[in-house]
Amino acid sequence: MKNKIGVCTIAFKRTDIFKAIRMVSDAGADGIEVWGQPPHVGCPTDERRAAEIRRAADQAGLEICAYGSYYKSGEPTEYCGVALDAANQVKIASLLGTRVIRIWAGTQNYDTYSPKRREAIYQDIRGFAQVAANAEIALVLERHNDSLTNSWASPKNVFAELANDSVRLNYQVVYPTSVDILQTHAVADYYYYLSVSAHAHLQNYVEGAEGRLARTFLAEGVVDYSRLGKAAALCGYSGYFAVEFLPDQYEGYSQVEALRRDIDFLRGLPDG
Repeated sequence: MKNKIGVCTIAFKRTDIFKAIRMVSDAGADGIEVWGQPPHVGCPTDERRAAEIRRAADQAGLEICAYGSYYKSGEPTEYCGVALDAANQVKIASLLGTRVIRIWAGTQNYDTYSPKRREAIYQDIRGFAQVAANAEIALVLERHNDSLTNSWASPKNVFAELANDSVRLNYQVVYPTSVDILQTHAVADYYYYLSVSAHAHLQNYVEGAEGRLARTFLAEGVVDYSRLGKAAALCGYSGYFAVEFLPDQYEGYSQVEALRRDIDFLRGLPDG
């Protein structure tokens, strides 16, 4: 696969960010997405910390491919006693040297919001997108439960209603869901949504205890990623594919070895 491969530092949320950077570099990734919560950024508006992370990534030969902000559009968002807004979050992304910032579209699922409330969230997203565009940063919306993009279908509705070509999707499969649904929906889903995406998170799952989904290696779970490279080429998707989490069970591998296994799998995917 021709796309660059990244790693979300949330995969190492209990690890010092600078140690995590070294581990990601040792695993052979091209870049990192910086998790926008303490302790990785210290505080989401800590400018000195952002500059230190950028220097460490540069020294490790890694591009910072995205900043994962926890700004919640349409809702007051506060961390470390500081209110997040477009200006301070875009400034952190700029200090990190990234060209992509990820935010959340509200705090509830699509169907729980009225059309009027959704429009208020869209207005906030449009304003954030303008601030980001002024700094030459692309804005992507996290695809996640407890947001407008929670389901297989809702991102399509969101982008139609938002009507702003400068805002893209942060692609990932729907979670939580069932093994059966992931098996039947995932391939068509990434073929469709990569065309409106500028960044992507990858996870895979197997059925664990009591029917719950457990994280596993990207090559081994119920999501068929074998056609991901072809889908990216067909959709014109040129963004990163970022490994978001390590598997729940390393199967005897170290963390770096487990991460390298996922990275090598992605690099080996055919583009045609």
